[in-house]
Amino acid sequence: MMLPYKLGVGGPIGDGAQYMPWIHLLDMVRGIVFLLETDHAVGPYNLCAPHAVSNATFSKTLASTLGRPHFLMTPKWALKLAMGESSCLLFDSVRAKPKKLTRWGLTSLSLISILL
Repeated sequence: MMLPYKLGVGGPIGDGAQYMPWIHLLDMVRGIVFLLETDHAVGPYNLCAPHAVSNATFSKTLASTLGRPHFLMTPKWALKLAMGESSCLLFDSVRAKPKKLTRWGLTSLSLISILL
């Protein structure tokens, strides 16, 4: 999503209602290090922020952070035409939560301070 915003033509994908998991790169790295160093942390883990946001919220925040406009909505039909069936990856709503990491007391905001 960075390129369109850097070019000044960013906006939500489709209606922006779809939820999308996200995570800061530093939080992801710290989470991986934690899991590698914790012997009793076994099985699959979701590495994502504890609160999923809608694409509209995420894209608006991205625009604000970059100091760029947020006005150009990318229509679903255009992405379907350009990407075919793989466009569903952009429109499917996923509200993943890091339940196991949260049980360990780790959240997107606390990973940085706990693991430093």
